[in-house]
Amino acid sequence: MSIEYAALSDCGKTRVLNEDSFLVGNEDKPKIFILADGMGGHNAGEIASKMMADTAMDFLRENSDDASEGIRSYGRLLAASIAHANTVLFSAQAEKAELCGMGTTSDICAVWDEEFCVAHVGDSRVYILKGEKIKQITKDHSVVEMMVDNGTITQQEAKTHPQRNIITRAVGTSERIKTDISHQKWSEGDVIIMCSDGLTNMLSDAAIADIVRSAPTLGEAAANLVREANSAGGFDNITVILIKRQVRG
Repeated sequence: MSIEYAALSDCGKTRVLNEDSFLVGNEDKPKIFILADGMGGHNAGEIASKMMADTAMDFLRENSDDASEGIRSYGRLLAASIAHANTVLFSAQAEKAELCGMGTTSDICAVWDEEFCVAHVGDSRVYILKGEKIKQITKDHSVVEMMVDNGTITQQEAKTHPQRNIITRAVGTSERIKTDISHQKWSEGDVIIMCSDGLTNMLSDAAIADIVRSAPTLGEAAANLVREANSAGGFDNITVILIKRQVRG
């Protein structure tokens, strides 16, 4: 598979703990990328995000033969991995009182040479950068997104709304979970951007695109994104995964 990637996570300027987690699978096809942003009292958010990432990755490795029919089949497998992680997190709260109320966002990206599949829960995001254009693939499961949809507020007002951090769907908070699945094509030079809201609450989509395009390497792009988010306030943990389909020489 002709791709390159870079990933970076940072606590931010105001948080004591980093409750974000990410994992990259070592498999060749598809290659798996997981990003999670946890929530909960004490350190439960940190536990939730790590538990989700570890549990989902283990599930995918153990059940990879169940997705032999291609990307559509693998999308169902991604949803099943999140459902399994949801059960594990939900059950853990019944066993340990200190974990009660924990939950996490979940974005899993499975990448092939010419296409990729995204499984999404929460308000972490996945974008595709194609040349000059950046497109958000996922839809936030949040209170403000619902308000935008029903016309109560504008997209611009949502950026500063006091309820912008309240999500309506998270792994581990209920007995069952609904996962959004998206199948996408990508071309040489395209970049998939996975990130927690610690990035998107600090930087506009246009700024994110400009930073990624202008950096000479993905590693520098990831570092620059984190640095600029911190310079803008760094009010939350910041995690970013960049995946690029390489241009063949």
